[in-house]
Amino acid sequence: AVPMYREVDGQRLFYGVVTADISLRTLQGYIDRIRLGESGFGFLLSRKGRLLAARNPDNLMLPLLQVLPATEDLALWASWLDSAMAGDPVSAKLPCYQGTGNCLLKLEPLATTRWPVGVYYSEYEVLAPLREYLRSVLVSGGLTLALLLAAVWWVSGRITRPLRQLAAASAEIATGNFHTPLPEPETRDELGRLVRSFSLMQENLQHYVTELQAETARRNRLEGELNAAAEIQRAMLPQGGSAEVRDPGFTLWARLQPARTVGGDLYGYAVDEPGRLLLAVGDVSDKGIAAALFMARAMTLLQQLRAGDRDPADILALLNDALAEGNEACMFVT
Repeated sequence: AVPMYREVDGQRLFYGVVTADISLRTLQGYIDRIRLGESGFGFLLSRKGRLLAARNPDNLMLPLLQVLPATEDLALWASWLDSAMAGDPVSAKLPCYQGTGNCLLKLEPLATTRWPVGVYYSEYEVLAPLREYLRSVLVSGGLTLALLLAAVWWVSGRITRPLRQLAAASAEIATGNFHTPLPEPETRDELGRLVRSFSLMQENLQHYVTELQAETARRNRLEGELNAAAEIQRAMLPQGGSAEVRDPGFTLWARLQPARTVGGDLYGYAVDEPGRLLLAVGDVSDKGIAAALFMARAMTLLQQLRAGDRDPADILALLNDALAEGNEACMFVT
């Protein structure tokens, strides 16, 4: 209820009283809308501390201090009510009178009527949705992390498995097994290009090794033939290319060491009657097999032409004519 006034000749005169009524049931409906967990509730007090709205309808219009449990500190509650009546908000934490844990008390007067309105709720119950939310976040996060780890494992396996196979195949190739199968390039990314490059390298290595083996075989055959030719060439020389002759009338020593396996150098000697010593030391133009063949021809002709009682000048003249015949390569011996 509030008084009404009006101005009459500049004077403020009482006009009447305006009142507004509200049922306690209506107030209880507003208070019941407060949801603070399973055990939390709200309440509304008058300026004298009587319950205008409460969870238990039997307590309406009773003093709050009268309906509190015997375990509560009434003096402390009285101080809280005094503070709320004076317009100061009250916030306190105290043990729950029902259940376990701590409960929170909030008291604050309304702006118009100055009636204290309060809430009493369990801290554990109010935070239950937050805990459930955190639990769901942890579960979803764990599932997401598990899926992520599975995806990473699958992707890494898809990448590292061909790399491991490629490394093992490379180790086999390094030992000389060039027919080691390589992993199939399943993708067209860098890994697929790497596998295809290794496959091309393996084919080139196989081709190169095959050619190298064939070339080595040819070289070995050629070296064997050259060694045989060198043996034949040394056999054509006196004492196999390393001669040492001691005679009462003379002493000879000769040794032939070609620059290559075979060459065109030659030497020879013979003792003819009556007491004539014939010496021949020569060098065929060029080196190698062609010079060795020309040297063999020259030595054979010398063995044939020295027979008889020919003068060395005649022997050389006949040798020159014989070597010039059919000599399309224009080789010569000095």
